Amino acid sequence: MFRFCKSDILRVSLNALPCPLPHPPPPTPRPYQCGHCSQSFSQPSDLRNHVVTHSSDRPFKCGYCGRAFAGATTLNNHIRTHTGEKPFK
Repeated sequence: MFRFCKSDILRVSLNALPCPLPHPPPPTPRPYQCGHCSQSFSQPSDLRNHVVTHSSDRPFKCGYCGRAFAGATTLNNHIRTHTGEKPFK
């Protein structure tokens, strides 16, 4: 049904009315923390993808300039700087 507003803006005498302002959802818990830095994640797969950034292993090389990347997605994004492709226009 309705949530009651706890916003300081409407704290006059409107506490009994439903709040007309949108409220952000509560933050998602992030129990998976990186052992190398302070970043934390809500999904274990996100943590695994992140940990690769701390590794010196960079198996994905750019065919244009030779720069190496830890992940294929990062390489693909980089290649767009050479090709000029803008996929989200």
